[in-house]
Amino acid sequence: MPGCVLVFALIAVFALQLPIVTLAEEPTAWQPATIAYCDEWVSLRSQPSKSAERLMKIPLGAEVGVIPSAGEFYQCKYLGMTGFVLAEYVKLARVESDESAVPSTGIPGSDEQLYVVPHVKEYLTLKNQAGKAIDRIGPHERLRVLGWSGDQCMVERVSTGQTGYVHSGYIMAEGLSYARWPYDYDTLLNELEQLKQNRLVRTESLAETPDGREVIAIQYGDENASHHILVQCAMHAREIMTSRLGADLIWMLTDTCPDGIEDVCFHIVPLDNPDGMEIALHGAAGLRDQELASAVKKWIGKGDYRQWKANARGVDLNRNFDAGWDKLTGRTPGSKRYRGPFPHSEPESKALVDYTERYHFDCTISIHSYGGTIYWLGAAAAIKAQTKSLSERISVLTGYPMATTESNVEKGGFKDWAVEVAEIPSVTIEIGCMDSAGSLEEYSGIALRFRNLLPGVAQWVLNQP
Repeated sequence: MPGCVLVFALIAVFALQLPIVTLAEEPTAWQPATIAYCDEWVSLRSQPSKSAERLMKIPLGAEVGVIPSAGEFYQCKYLGMTGFVLAEYVKLARVESDESAVPSTGIPGSDEQLYVVPHVKEYLTLKNQAGKAIDRIGPHERLRVLGWSGDQCMVERVSTGQTGYVHSGYIMAEGLSYARWPYDYDTLLNELEQLKQNRLVRTESLAETPDGREVIAIQYGDENASHHILVQCAMHAREIMTSRLGADLIWMLTDTCPDGIEDVCFHIVPLDNPDGMEIALHGAAGLRDQELASAVKKWIGKGDYRQWKANARGVDLNRNFDAGWDKLTGRTPGSKRYRGPFPHSEPESKALVDYTERYHFDCTISIHSYGGTIYWLGAAAAIKAQTKSLSERISVLTGYPMATTESNVEKGGFKDWAVEVAEIPSVTIEIGCMDSAGSLEEYSGIALRFRNLLPGVAQWVLNQP
Protein backbone atom coordinates (compact mmCIF):
# COMPACT_ATOMS: atom_id res chain seq x y z
CA MET A 1 0.00 0.00 0.00
CA PRO A 2 2.76 2.56 0.83
CA GLY A 3 4.26 1.81 -2.59
CA CYS A 4 0.96 2.64 -4.25
CA VAL A 5 0.81 5.92 -2.35
CA LEU A 6 4.32 6.78 -3.54
CA VAL A 7 3.40 6.01 -7.16
CA PHE A 8 0.29 8.22 -7.03
CA ALA A 9 2.32 10.98 -5.40
CA LEU A 10 4.94 10.86 -8.16
CA ILE A 11 2.21 10.91 -10.82
CA ALA A 12 0.73 13.99 -9.17
CA VAL A 13 4.11 15.75 -9.10
CA PHE A 14 4.76 15.07 -12.80
CA ALA A 15 1.21 16.13 -13.67
CA LEU A 16 1.79 19.49 -12.03
CA GLN A 17 4.87 19.99 -14.21
CA LEU A 18 3.11 19.20 -17.50
CA PRO A 19 1.35 21.94 -19.51
CA ILE A 20 -2.42 21.67 -19.54
CA VAL A 21 -3.67 21.83 -23.12
CA THR A 22 -7.35 22.51 -23.68
CA LEU A 23 -8.33 20.99 -26.99
CA ALA A 24 -11.15 22.53 -28.94
CA GLU A 25 -14.21 20.44 -29.64
CA GLU A 26 -13.42 18.20 -32.60
CA PRO A 27 -14.55 20.02 -35.76
CA THR A 28 -16.84 18.09 -38.05
CA ALA A 29 -14.61 18.69 -41.10
CA TRP A 30 -10.96 19.54 -41.51
CA GLN A 31 -9.56 20.89 -44.75
CA PRO A 32 -6.34 19.22 -45.89
CA ALA A 33 -3.36 21.54 -46.12
CA THR A 34 0.43 21.61 -46.18
CA ILE A 35 2.86 23.68 -44.13
CA ALA A 36 4.62 25.94 -46.63
CA TYR A 37 6.19 29.40 -47.09
CA CYS A 38 8.56 28.93 -44.08
CA ASP A 39 12.26 28.05 -43.71
CA GLU A 40 12.19 24.89 -41.54
CA TRP A 41 9.13 24.70 -39.26
CA VAL A 42 6.19 26.58 -37.77
CA SER A 43 4.83 26.62 -34.22
CA LEU A 44 1.63 24.89 -33.24
CA ARG A 45 0.36 27.07 -30.40
CA SER A 46 -2.22 26.51 -27.69
CA GLN A 47 -4.13 29.71 -28.51
CA PRO A 48 -4.41 31.96 -31.61
CA SER A 49 -1.62 34.26 -30.41
CA LYS A 50 2.09 34.56 -31.15
CA SER A 51 2.76 34.75 -27.42
CA ALA A 52 0.77 31.60 -26.63
CA GLU A 53 2.54 28.44 -25.53
CA ARG A 54 4.21 26.41 -28.28
CA LEU A 55 2.87 22.86 -28.24
CA MET A 56 5.22 21.51 -30.91
CA LYS A 57 7.08 22.36 -34.09
CA ILE A 58 5.50 21.34 -37.42
CA PRO A 59 8.13 20.80 -40.12
CA LEU A 60 8.06 22.35 -43.57
CA GLY A 61 6.06 20.17 -45.96
CA ALA A 62 4.04 18.44 -43.24
CA GLU A 63 0.45 17.52 -44.12
CA VAL A 64 -2.06 18.93 -41.63
CA GLY A 65 -5.77 19.57 -41.21
CA VAL A 66 -7.01 23.13 -40.77
CA ILE A 67 -10.16 25.16 -40.29
CA PRO A 68 -9.59 28.33 -42.37
CA SER A 69 -10.82 31.69 -41.09
CA ALA A 70 -10.34 35.38 -41.89
CA GLY A 71 -8.08 35.86 -38.85
CA GLU A 72 -4.30 35.66 -38.46
CA PHE A 73 -4.40 32.05 -37.26
CA TYR A 74 -5.98 28.83 -38.51
CA GLN A 75 -7.07 26.09 -36.17
CA CYS A 76 -4.76 23.16 -36.98
CA LYS A 77 -4.50 19.42 -36.25
CA TYR A 78 -1.20 17.54 -36.59
CA LEU A 79 -0.25 14.08 -35.29
CA GLY A 80 -3.40 13.99 -33.15
CA MET A 81 -2.73 17.34 -31.44
CA THR A 82 -4.93 20.36 -32.02
CA GLY A 83 -3.79 23.98 -31.77
CA PHE A 84 -3.30 27.08 -33.91
CA VAL A 85 -0.80 28.03 -36.62
CA LEU A 86 -0.20 31.28 -38.49
CA ALA A 87 -2.31 31.26 -41.64
CA GLU A 88 0.48 32.75 -43.75
CA TYR A 89 2.40 29.45 -43.53
CA VAL A 90 -0.48 27.23 -44.65
CA LYS A 91 -1.11 26.12 -48.21
CA LEU A 92 -4.68 24.89 -48.60
CA ALA A 93 -5.25 21.81 -50.71
CA ARG A 94 -7.71 21.89 -53.57
CA VAL A 95 -10.74 19.71 -52.83
CA GLU A 96 -13.04 20.15 -55.81
CA SER A 97 -15.46 17.34 -54.95
CA ASP A 98 -16.13 18.21 -51.32
CA GLU A 99 -17.95 21.50 -50.92
CA SER A 100 -17.95 21.15 -47.11
CA ALA A 101 -14.18 21.54 -47.15
CA VAL A 102 -14.31 24.88 -48.96
CA PRO A 103 -13.69 27.76 -46.55
CA SER A 104 -16.49 30.22 -45.97
CA THR A 105 -16.37 33.49 -47.83
CA GLY A 106 -16.48 35.28 -44.50
CA ILE A 107 -19.38 37.38 -45.76
CA PRO A 108 -22.31 36.93 -43.34
CA GLY A 109 -25.55 35.64 -44.78
CA SER A 110 -24.12 34.17 -47.96
CA ASP A 111 -22.70 30.74 -48.80
CA GLU A 112 -22.01 31.79 -52.37
CA GLN A 113 -18.37 31.69 -53.39
CA LEU A 114 -17.16 35.06 -54.68
CA TYR A 115 -14.22 35.51 -57.03
CA VAL A 116 -12.11 38.47 -58.13
CA VAL A 117 -9.17 39.12 -60.43
CA PRO A 118 -6.40 41.71 -59.98
CA HIS A 119 -6.74 44.86 -62.05
CA VAL A 120 -3.04 45.67 -62.44
CA LYS A 121 -0.55 45.94 -65.28
CA GLU A 122 2.24 43.85 -63.75
CA TYR A 123 1.44 42.32 -60.35
CA LEU A 124 -0.51 42.68 -57.10
CA THR A 125 1.32 42.21 -53.80
CA LEU A 126 0.01 39.45 -51.53
CA LYS A 127 0.65 40.19 -47.84
CA ASN A 128 0.20 38.47 -44.52
CA GLN A 129 -1.96 40.02 -41.80
CA ALA A 130 1.02 41.89 -40.41
CA GLY A 131 1.39 43.65 -43.78
CA LYS A 132 4.53 41.79 -44.87
CA ALA A 133 4.78 40.96 -48.57
CA ILE A 134 4.78 37.20 -49.13
CA ASP A 135 4.21 36.86 -52.88
CA ARG A 136 3.20 38.55 -56.12
CA ILE A 137 0.00 37.85 -58.05
CA GLY A 138 -0.13 38.40 -61.79
CA PRO A 139 -2.87 40.18 -63.75
CA HIS A 140 -6.11 38.25 -64.25
CA GLU A 141 -5.23 35.44 -61.80
CA ARG A 142 -8.41 34.08 -60.22
CA LEU A 143 -8.80 34.70 -56.48
CA ARG A 144 -11.49 33.53 -54.08
CA VAL A 145 -12.78 36.09 -51.56
CA LEU A 146 -12.50 34.93 -47.94
CA GLY A 147 -13.33 38.18 -46.17
CA TRP A 148 -12.71 41.91 -45.80
CA SER A 149 -10.68 43.99 -43.37
CA GLY A 150 -10.54 47.74 -43.92
CA ASP A 151 -8.96 48.39 -47.31
CA GLN A 152 -7.72 44.80 -47.51
CA CYS A 153 -9.41 41.75 -48.99
CA MET A 154 -8.47 38.29 -47.72
CA VAL A 155 -8.17 35.97 -50.69
CA GLU A 156 -7.21 32.45 -51.65
CA ARG A 157 -5.33 31.83 -54.88
CA VAL A 158 -7.38 29.31 -56.82
CA SER A 159 -4.29 27.96 -58.59
CA THR A 160 -2.22 27.20 -55.47
CA GLY A 161 -4.45 27.56 -52.39
CA GLN A 162 -2.13 30.20 -50.93
CA THR A 163 -3.97 32.75 -48.77
CA GLY A 164 -3.22 36.32 -47.82
CA TYR A 165 -4.35 39.91 -48.14
CA VAL A 166 -4.48 42.21 -51.17
CA HIS A 167 -5.45 45.86 -51.51
CA SER A 168 -9.17 45.96 -52.29
CA GLY A 169 -8.74 48.90 -54.65
CA TYR A 170 -6.91 46.72 -57.18
CA ILE A 171 -9.31 43.81 -57.56
CA MET A 172 -12.24 43.50 -59.93
CA ALA A 173 -15.26 41.28 -59.32
CA GLU A 174 -15.62 38.26 -61.55
CA GLY A 175 -19.03 37.57 -63.04
CA LEU A 176 -20.53 40.97 -62.21
CA SER A 177 -21.38 43.16 -65.20
CA TYR A 178 -21.57 46.93 -64.78
CA ALA A 179 -21.79 48.12 -68.36
CA ARG A 180 -23.13 51.56 -67.44
CA TRP A 181 -20.19 53.63 -66.32
CA PRO A 182 -19.93 56.42 -65.37
CA TYR A 183 -23.34 56.58 -63.77
CA ASP A 184 -25.34 59.72 -64.55
CA TYR A 185 -28.91 60.95 -64.09
CA ASP A 186 -30.26 59.66 -67.40
CA THR A 187 -28.75 56.25 -66.75
CA LEU A 188 -30.50 56.16 -63.39
CA LEU A 189 -33.88 57.02 -64.95
CA ASN A 190 -33.50 54.22 -67.49
CA GLU A 191 -32.53 51.75 -64.79
CA LEU A 192 -35.48 52.72 -62.61
CA GLU A 193 -37.82 51.66 -65.40
CA GLN A 194 -36.20 48.23 -65.36
CA LEU A 195 -36.34 47.97 -61.57
CA LYS A 196 -40.04 48.78 -61.55
CA GLN A 197 -40.75 45.58 -63.46
CA ASN A 198 -40.50 43.93 -60.04
CA ARG A 199 -43.83 44.20 -58.23
CA LEU A 200 -42.07 45.03 -54.93
CA VAL A 201 -40.32 48.09 -56.39
CA ARG A 202 -41.89 51.54 -56.49
CA THR A 203 -40.48 55.02 -57.09
CA GLU A 204 -41.49 58.43 -55.84
CA SER A 205 -40.32 61.93 -56.72
CA LEU A 206 -39.34 63.78 -53.55
CA ALA A 207 -38.41 67.15 -55.03
CA GLU A 208 -37.48 69.08 -58.14
CA THR A 209 -33.95 70.44 -58.19
CA PRO A 210 -32.98 74.00 -59.16
CA ASP A 211 -32.06 72.77 -62.67
CA GLY A 212 -35.29 70.83 -63.16
CA ARG A 213 -34.31 67.26 -62.28
CA GLU A 214 -36.02 64.98 -59.77
CA VAL A 215 -34.78 63.61 -56.47
CA ILE A 216 -36.19 60.08 -56.59
CA ALA A 217 -36.73 57.54 -53.81
CA ILE A 218 -36.91 53.81 -54.57
CA GLN A 219 -38.99 51.63 -52.27
CA TYR A 220 -38.61 47.87 -52.00
CA GLY A 221 -41.17 45.97 -49.93
CA ASP A 222 -44.52 46.63 -48.31
CA GLU A 223 -45.10 50.33 -47.68
CA ASN A 224 -47.28 49.34 -44.69
CA ALA A 225 -44.50 47.25 -43.11
CA SER A 226 -43.76 47.74 -39.41
CA HIS A 227 -40.15 48.73 -40.08
CA HIS A 228 -38.50 51.13 -42.53
CA ILE A 229 -34.84 51.65 -43.44
CA LEU A 230 -33.46 54.62 -45.41
CA VAL A 231 -30.26 54.66 -47.48
CA GLN A 232 -29.30 57.92 -49.17
CA CYS A 233 -26.46 58.31 -51.67
CA ALA A 234 -24.62 60.85 -53.83
CA MET A 235 -25.30 63.93 -51.72
CA HIS A 236 -21.88 65.14 -52.79
CA ALA A 237 -21.76 65.54 -56.56
CA ARG A 238 -18.33 64.06 -57.25
CA GLU A 239 -19.08 60.83 -55.33
CA ILE A 240 -20.49 59.23 -58.46
CA MET A 241 -20.04 55.57 -57.56
CA THR A 242 -22.28 55.95 -54.49
CA SER A 243 -25.25 56.54 -56.81
CA ARG A 244 -24.40 53.39 -58.75
CA LEU A 245 -24.30 51.51 -55.43
CA GLY A 246 -27.68 52.90 -54.37
CA ALA A 247 -29.40 51.39 -57.41
CA ASP A 248 -27.44 48.16 -57.12
CA LEU A 249 -28.61 47.66 -53.54
CA ILE A 250 -32.12 47.27 -54.96
CA TRP A 251 -30.89 44.92 -57.67
CA MET A 252 -29.25 42.80 -54.97
CA LEU A 253 -32.56 42.55 -53.11
CA THR A 254 -34.49 41.59 -56.25
CA ASP A 255 -31.86 38.94 -57.08
CA THR A 256 -31.79 37.26 -53.67
CA CYS A 257 -35.32 37.87 -52.29
CA PRO A 258 -34.13 37.00 -48.76
CA ASP A 259 -36.61 35.37 -46.39
CA GLY A 260 -37.51 36.62 -42.93
CA ILE A 261 -37.47 40.35 -43.68
CA GLU A 262 -40.96 40.73 -45.18
CA ASP A 263 -41.95 43.20 -42.44
CA VAL A 264 -39.20 45.62 -43.49
CA CYS A 265 -39.53 48.21 -46.26
CA PHE A 266 -36.32 49.60 -47.79
CA HIS A 267 -36.09 53.17 -49.07
CA ILE A 268 -33.14 54.13 -51.28
CA VAL A 269 -32.43 57.64 -52.51
CA PRO A 270 -29.68 56.79 -55.01
CA LEU A 271 -28.99 60.32 -56.24
CA ASP A 272 -29.78 63.16 -53.86
CA ASN A 273 -27.81 65.72 -55.89
CA PRO A 274 -28.55 65.09 -59.59
CA ASP A 275 -27.68 68.65 -60.71
CA GLY A 276 -24.35 68.51 -58.93
CA MET A 277 -23.47 65.17 -60.46
CA GLU A 278 -24.01 66.56 -63.96
CA ILE A 279 -21.59 69.36 -63.07
CA ALA A 280 -19.02 66.84 -61.77
CA LEU A 281 -19.33 64.89 -65.01
CA HIS A 282 -19.65 67.69 -67.60
CA GLY A 283 -18.85 71.00 -65.90
CA ALA A 284 -21.20 73.97 -66.23
CA ALA A 285 -22.22 72.61 -69.63
CA GLY A 286 -24.13 69.88 -67.79
CA LEU A 287 -26.75 72.38 -66.59
CA ARG A 288 -29.86 73.35 -68.54
CA ASP A 289 -30.52 76.74 -66.92
CA GLN A 290 -28.11 79.28 -68.39
CA GLU A 291 -28.19 81.54 -65.34
CA LEU A 292 -27.18 78.67 -63.07
CA ALA A 293 -24.58 77.52 -65.61
CA SER A 294 -23.03 80.99 -65.76
CA ALA A 295 -22.70 81.15 -61.95
CA VAL A 296 -21.23 77.65 -61.74
CA LYS A 297 -18.72 78.44 -64.49
CA LYS A 298 -17.59 81.45 -62.50
CA TRP A 299 -17.29 79.46 -59.26
CA ILE A 300 -15.26 76.74 -60.97
CA GLY A 301 -12.92 79.24 -62.57
CA LYS A 302 -9.67 77.47 -63.39
CA GLY A 303 -10.46 74.67 -61.00
CA ASP A 304 -11.34 71.07 -61.82
CA TYR A 305 -15.11 70.62 -62.26
CA ARG A 306 -14.69 66.91 -61.49
CA GLN A 307 -14.10 67.86 -57.82
CA TRP A 308 -17.46 69.66 -57.54
CA LYS A 309 -19.44 68.68 -54.42
CA ALA A 310 -22.27 71.22 -54.16
CA ASN A 311 -25.65 71.50 -55.89
CA ALA A 312 -26.39 73.84 -58.82
CA ARG A 313 -26.75 76.83 -56.45
CA GLY A 314 -23.31 76.24 -54.94
CA VAL A 315 -24.65 74.86 -51.65
CA ASP A 316 -22.90 71.89 -50.05
CA LEU A 317 -25.97 69.81 -49.22
CA ASN A 318 -24.16 67.93 -46.47
CA ARG A 319 -23.64 71.25 -44.66
CA ASN A 320 -27.25 72.37 -45.07
CA PHE A 321 -28.94 70.40 -42.27
CA ASP A 322 -30.00 71.87 -38.95
CA ALA A 323 -27.38 70.20 -36.77
CA GLY A 324 -24.47 72.48 -35.88
CA TRP A 325 -25.33 74.56 -38.95
CA ASP A 326 -24.86 77.89 -37.15
CA LYS A 327 -21.21 77.03 -36.35
CA LEU A 328 -20.18 76.26 -39.92
CA THR A 329 -17.75 78.69 -41.53
CA GLY A 330 -18.62 78.19 -45.22
CA ARG A 331 -20.50 81.39 -46.12
CA THR A 332 -19.83 81.74 -49.87
CA PRO A 333 -21.39 79.73 -52.73
CA GLY A 334 -19.01 77.48 -54.59
CA SER A 335 -17.82 73.95 -55.15
CA LYS A 336 -17.93 72.86 -51.51
CA ARG A 337 -18.55 73.76 -47.84
CA TYR A 338 -21.09 76.56 -48.37
CA ARG A 339 -23.79 75.93 -45.75
CA GLY A 340 -26.56 77.81 -47.59
CA PRO A 341 -28.61 80.87 -46.49
CA PHE A 342 -30.49 78.87 -43.81
CA PRO A 343 -30.94 75.22 -42.74
CA HIS A 344 -32.79 73.05 -45.27
CA SER A 345 -32.79 75.92 -47.76
CA GLU A 346 -32.27 73.57 -50.70
CA PRO A 347 -35.03 71.40 -52.17
CA GLU A 348 -32.72 68.36 -52.07
CA SER A 349 -32.00 68.60 -48.32
CA LYS A 350 -35.54 69.63 -47.36
CA ALA A 351 -36.90 66.64 -49.28
CA LEU A 352 -34.83 64.24 -47.17
CA VAL A 353 -36.00 65.86 -43.94
CA ASP A 354 -39.65 65.73 -44.98
CA TYR A 355 -39.33 62.12 -46.18
CA THR A 356 -37.65 61.06 -42.92
CA GLU A 357 -40.31 62.71 -40.79
CA ARG A 358 -43.01 60.97 -42.82
CA TYR A 359 -41.72 57.42 -42.35
CA HIS A 360 -40.02 57.56 -38.92
CA PHE A 361 -37.21 55.27 -40.06
CA ASP A 362 -35.76 52.63 -37.76
CA CYS A 363 -32.32 53.64 -39.00
CA THR A 364 -30.67 55.57 -41.80
CA ILE A 365 -27.46 54.99 -43.74
CA SER A 366 -25.65 57.71 -45.69
CA ILE A 367 -23.18 56.49 -48.31
CA HIS A 368 -20.29 58.75 -49.26
CA SER A 369 -16.84 58.25 -50.78
CA TYR A 370 -14.07 57.86 -50.04
CA GLY A 371 -12.08 56.62 -47.00
CA GLY A 372 -13.30 53.15 -46.08
CA THR A 373 -14.69 54.16 -42.66
CA ILE A 374 -17.99 54.07 -40.77
CA TYR A 375 -18.88 57.31 -38.95
CA TRP A 376 -21.33 56.80 -36.09
CA LEU A 377 -20.37 59.12 -33.22
CA GLY A 378 -22.38 62.13 -32.05
CA ALA A 379 -25.74 60.46 -31.42
CA ALA A 380 -28.17 61.75 -28.81
CA ALA A 381 -27.90 59.91 -25.49
CA ALA A 382 -31.22 58.12 -26.04
CA ILE A 383 -29.94 56.32 -29.14
CA LYS A 384 -26.18 56.21 -28.53
CA ALA A 385 -26.07 52.49 -27.70
CA GLN A 386 -28.31 51.60 -30.64
CA THR A 387 -26.23 53.66 -33.03
CA LYS A 388 -23.05 51.94 -31.88
CA SER A 389 -24.74 48.55 -32.25
CA LEU A 390 -25.85 49.44 -35.80
CA SER A 391 -22.33 50.54 -36.69
CA GLU A 392 -20.88 47.30 -35.33
CA ARG A 393 -23.30 45.28 -37.41
CA ILE A 394 -22.43 47.20 -40.59
CA SER A 395 -18.72 46.81 -39.85
CA VAL A 396 -19.17 43.03 -39.73
CA LEU A 397 -21.20 43.05 -42.95
CA THR A 398 -18.84 45.24 -44.98
CA GLY A 399 -15.42 44.89 -43.35
CA TYR A 400 -15.08 48.67 -42.96
CA PRO A 401 -13.79 49.81 -39.54
CA MET A 402 -15.69 52.11 -37.18
CA ALA A 403 -14.26 55.60 -36.72
CA THR A 404 -12.76 56.30 -33.32
CA THR A 405 -13.16 60.07 -33.65
CA GLU A 406 -15.06 62.59 -35.76
CA SER A 407 -13.27 65.68 -34.48
CA ASN A 408 -12.08 66.54 -38.00
CA VAL A 409 -15.55 66.15 -39.57
CA GLU A 410 -17.74 69.23 -39.95
CA LYS A 411 -21.37 69.16 -38.80
CA GLY A 412 -24.44 70.10 -40.79
CA GLY A 413 -24.78 66.71 -42.49
CA PHE A 414 -27.83 64.51 -42.85
CA LYS A 415 -26.41 61.91 -40.43
CA ASP A 416 -25.81 64.67 -37.86
CA TRP A 417 -29.41 65.84 -38.10
CA ALA A 418 -30.73 62.27 -37.97
CA VAL A 419 -28.87 61.30 -34.78
CA GLU A 420 -29.01 64.65 -32.97
CA VAL A 421 -32.43 66.06 -33.87
CA ALA A 422 -34.58 63.23 -35.23
CA GLU A 423 -32.93 60.75 -32.80
CA ILE A 424 -32.74 57.93 -35.35
CA PRO A 425 -29.79 55.48 -35.20
CA SER A 426 -27.76 56.50 -38.25
CA VAL A 427 -24.31 56.09 -39.75
CA THR A 428 -22.26 57.34 -42.67
CA ILE A 429 -20.28 54.80 -44.67
CA GLU A 430 -17.34 56.18 -46.63
CA ILE A 431 -16.78 53.60 -49.37
CA GLY A 432 -13.66 53.06 -51.45
CA CYS A 433 -10.06 54.00 -50.91
CA MET A 434 -8.84 55.26 -54.28
CA ASP A 435 -10.90 58.20 -55.54
CA SER A 436 -14.23 59.87 -54.72
CA ALA A 437 -15.71 59.34 -58.18
CA GLY A 438 -14.50 55.75 -58.28
CA SER A 439 -13.79 53.55 -61.26
CA LEU A 440 -15.46 50.53 -62.75
CA GLU A 441 -12.62 48.35 -61.50
CA GLU A 442 -12.69 49.52 -57.88
CA TYR A 443 -16.46 49.78 -57.73
CA SER A 444 -17.10 46.17 -58.73
CA GLY A 445 -15.05 45.02 -55.75
CA ILE A 446 -16.86 47.45 -53.44
CA ALA A 447 -20.22 46.08 -54.56
CA LEU A 448 -19.22 42.63 -53.27
CA ARG A 449 -18.92 44.05 -49.75
CA PHE A 450 -22.50 45.28 -49.87
CA ARG A 451 -24.25 42.18 -51.19
CA ASN A 452 -25.64 41.41 -47.75
CA LEU A 453 -25.84 44.90 -46.27
CA LEU A 454 -29.60 45.45 -46.46
CA PRO A 455 -30.68 41.96 -45.33
CA GLY A 456 -28.14 42.16 -42.51
CA VAL A 457 -29.33 45.58 -41.35
CA ALA A 458 -32.95 44.40 -41.62
CA GLN A 459 -32.16 41.54 -39.25
CA TRP A 460 -30.56 44.03 -36.89
CA VAL A 461 -33.73 46.15 -36.96
CA LEU A 462 -35.97 43.15 -36.32
CA ASN A 463 -33.84 42.12 -33.33
CA GLN A 464 -34.13 45.49 -31.61
CA PRO A 465 -36.27 45.55 -28.42
